[in-house]
Amino acid sequence: MTRSEPFIVRERRASIHLWRTLSASSVVLALAACGDGSVVKGRVANWNAILAVEIPVGSKRPQILAWAEKRNIKMEWLPEQRWLYAQPEVIPDPHGIVCSQWIITLHVRLNAEDVSTEQQAGSVGSCL
Repeated sequence: MTRSEPFIVRERRASIHLWRTLSASSVVLALAACGDGSVVKGRVANWNAILAVEIPVGSKRPQILAWAEKRNIKMEWLPEQRWLYAQPEVIPDPHGIVCSQWIITLHVRLNAEDVSTEQQAGSVGSCL
């Protein structure tokens, strides 16, 4: 924007810049609204505690699969990551502006001998 441009051109560019800035801000706010709340964080912490006690590091694959079957949890094998993966719980978010629900995830990493080396619970939002 230079002084040599007509006033109308400068004003139009300023309006376009303002519109872009407001649009970008709206996207950032919408994504921030998709942050999981205390209920989801509490459920993730609960699942991490369950994993640590019931299938600790060093558990063998058949033992982990038996645990999942007992809890009616479908475990999937992701061979590239060497993970057993599950989605044991879905938490609806009736007040979510962007995210309608949260999915609790479980990851159990196995080594070449099919023994667990780490496990972790997490969450992922089902968002726009």
